[in-house]
Amino acid sequence: MKSALEIAMEKSDAISKTKSLSKTQKEEIAEIRNIAKTKVAQEELQLAETIKKFGNMPEAFSEIESARENLVTVKGRIERDMEERIGKVKNG
Repeated sequence: MKSALEIAMEKSDAISKTKSLSKTQKEEIAEIRNIAKTKVAQEELQLAETIKKFGNMPEAFSEIESARENLVTVKGRIERDMEERIGKVKNG
């Protein structure tokens, strides 16, 4: 069984062996992350508007829960898309 130190050293070696990113790649990755963050914020605003629209109406509980579930799904899709795009930038 490996100690925590051995595992940390292996991770450190793996990180140091990876190629460093160019300034352009770093900028592209930052832009991809900003776009994803903006998309998530838009989705969160839509949820907030849905909640505000229905207020405390008990009969609207299912609508609000559906919107929350949709937000989780959309966030996951945005994150996967972001990671895929970042991977393409890193791998050239």
